[in-house]
Amino acid sequence: MDALADNTPIALEMKRYGSTTKLDQRELQGEITEAARVYPHLQLWVLVTTTGLDALAAQALRDSAAAQGLFVLILDNTDTQAELPYVPSIAAVCAGYPEITLQGITNPDWHDRKRSSLMPPRQEVHDELQAIRALPRFPQWHERFRTELTTLPLEPFITKKQNRRLAQILRYEARTVFGTDFDASQVVPRTAKQQIEAWFQQAIKTYTSRTFTRPFPPPAAPGVPPAPPALPSVAPARRLARPARPGRRHRQRGCRGGAAERRC
Repeated sequence: MDALADNTPIALEMKRYGSTTKLDQRELQGEITEAARVYPHLQLWVLVTTTGLDALAAQALRDSAAAQGLFVLILDNTDTQAELPYVPSIAAVCAGYPEITLQGITNPDWHDRKRSSLMPPRQEVHDELQAIRALPRFPQWHERFRTELTTLPLEPFITKKQNRRLAQILRYEARTVFGTDFDASQVVPRTAKQQIEAWFQQAIKTYTSRTFTRPFPPPAAPGVPPAPPALPSVAPARRLARPARPGRRHRQRGCRGGAAERRC
């Protein structure tokens, strides 16, 4: 493993070979296994190579990583050929982020001491990156690359990794973590999925029985129009007398001789 991100569970493996040199599939699988063992929090393993990887080897690599809860992203020299012919994938990625690339090549901590004398001038690298960015279909490739990175299906791999880690804890570290030994013979298989489905089916059955078992009126005789539904009985509205306020004079009608004043 050549690089490990600081705050994200991503590891990089870089292989710089000639265009005709084939990658060693067993070596790559061994490096994935070693990375998963040393860094159990890893979620994504990225292979960046200057040569190609055939479809069968790429799928075998993904299957090997998936068994360990890792997702593999491969950037070889064939990834950019649809939009950017003859442009290596690593060069296209660098062109997508030129400022970061230029910052990295000018940082002595990132230099390979054996190859530092072969490092091209900064301006030359800048001009080459701008030339790649000026290609007509570079925006399409860059957008596809960004979409692929942001929609990686990591959730199943994370779940598998967490399950493997929990099984490891139960088998070897139960007394340290939980304060008691783990006895596999006492395990009762349960799944939340089955319980949720049972609850949902029971809720559907209850709702259906309440909705469709209400009494309906008997059917009307042939040729007789059905009676209109009975309107709900409503008591006639009546005007409520406003209560008199203490100490206030008011007039009371209905007395002989006209209105009479009285104090409440």
